[in-house]
Amino acid sequence: MYNVLIIGYGNIAKRHINNLIALNAIKFLTVLRHSDTAIDDYPITSEQISALPTSDSLKGRFDFCIICSPTNSHIEYALQLLAAKIPCLIEKPLAMNAAEGKKLVSDARLQGTSVQVGYNLAFTKGFAQVLAVLQHKELGRIWRIDAAVGQYLPNWRPHKNYQTAVSANAALGGGVLLELSHELDYLLALFTPEKIAVQATLLNHSILTMDCENQAVISGSFNLADGLQAAIIVKLDMLQQQPSRYLHVYGELGVLRWDLILQQLVLCKHDGTEQVIDIKEDTNQQYISQLQHFLMIKNQANLDSLNTAYKTMRWIDAIRQSAAKGQTVHLELIS
Repeated sequence: MYNVLIIGYGNIAKRHINNLIALNAIKFLTVLRHSDTAIDDYPITSEQISALPTSDSLKGRFDFCIICSPTNSHIEYALQLLAAKIPCLIEKPLAMNAAEGKKLVSDARLQGTSVQVGYNLAFTKGFAQVLAVLQHKELGRIWRIDAAVGQYLPNWRPHKNYQTAVSANAALGGGVLLELSHELDYLLALFTPEKIAVQATLLNHSILTMDCENQAVISGSFNLADGLQAAIIVKLDMLQQQPSRYLHVYGELGVLRWDLILQQLVLCKHDGTEQVIDIKEDTNQQYISQLQHFLMIKNQANLDSLNTAYKTMRWIDAIRQSAAKGQTVHLELIS
């Protein structure tokens, strides 16, 4: 059991706390939040603080930290924790931009301290099965990749005013590129492109009242490790009132279709065969699996997730640059 620090106290923080309790992983819980409202009554010993202790008093006090605060504060907290060699699970996205992410990657390597970023889709059965299909080359040579997610922002948290939420405020880390960056991260994890050609359009439709983009259309190509190129299109929006989330991968031997909402994965071969792959699971399992993985690697100086999340931030920066300049941006991602 562990002495655990949770920074922030929104829905995802509460989910992590409840899952850690279910895993019997908490000896003592500390929650940092900027509110006088008391935290929920948990069946464990806990305390609430309003500021991070000094670096000297941090050392040895916590076994790990989960950072669930708004994106604009991720790096500030993470750098202080890394200085005290405290492993961190940082909720996505990693940072506001790639420059912030680069500093964190550098410090994590220097300190030899594990950092994991909370891209939980990588811990779904669907992701694992898609990766297996790709690794076994069941599609042959890949030539096209389509990914999309669309969810109406006011429906994300129906009992709260979306206009005051992080998702709708640029200064806090809002907008589809950061808030819906799961798709970008899992595409990098699945296909590990060495280079990306990026063309992008970012729009802020007046359908919603927000000061950041609520739609992104990203196209271009991946240079894959086998020397091939695959066309790619990624569509992100906060506007669809009927939620949609999918990945379609096209290869010379067939098509793989992953519906992340219906939890359906279908491999259609050009020889007429169709394979339905079982990926059904409780939606909370991906968060539990993510925590179990973090608990396993937290003392191993593991930066795999951090490195991919940093590449995701570099892709986001390239998307912003392409949209601003109206031209193709070329990004090299070879480690």
